[in-house]
Amino acid sequence: MKSAKNKRQFTLLALVAALGVAVYLNWEYAKADTPFAVQTGAAASSSSGQTGGIQDALPVLDPLPDKNYGDAQLVSASETGTDQYFEQARLSRSKTRDEALDTMQQALKNAALSEEEKTAVTQTLTSAINSITIESDIENLVKAKGFADCVAFIDGERVSLTVKTGSEGLTTSEVAQLRDIILGKMDVKAQNISIVEVK
Repeated sequence: MKSAKNKRQFTLLALVAALGVAVYLNWEYAKADTPFAVQTGAAASSSSGQTGGIQDALPVLDPLPDKNYGDAQLVSASETGTDQYFEQARLSRSKTRDEALDTMQQALKNAALSEEEKTAVTQTLTSAINSITIESDIENLVKAKGFADCVAFIDGERVSLTVKTGSEGLTTSEVAQLRDIILGKMDVKAQNISIVEVK
């Protein structure tokens, strides 16, 4: 009896770990897919411990005094094939989320899981579905404000919003609008909001 309970707990732990790894890999893939430029050397060194060689290969730019918009982080990215970037980012996010949701749905069908374990998987599944809904709402509101394209990604308490901009980039009021859209849809600290502009 004890062995069956241990197996169920291990299965639940494995599923939660798989979801965490899937979300992390999706986050890293989305970051590595475009040549982001880190604003300061300190920021680059603090993030290089998390992403390994990816950040080390990217150029480090001096902070721009006119790009300080409060607590939200603004990262500038120059890239070619903007439309392709947004398509790929959405496809990658969708594929990772679909795999994680399928895994959790299969776990719920497992008769060996206890009620507590099923409740935990259901809560994780509900949280993932809520994140998908909020990401979609944020993207729709951003596009309604006149931006050509965007991709939102929620990773726990952090939100990343990549926005397609013109050659002039984002203005202070536009960044404030984007931050307000995110804050209106979810309870998150302003310093955990990252806004990336793709020109």
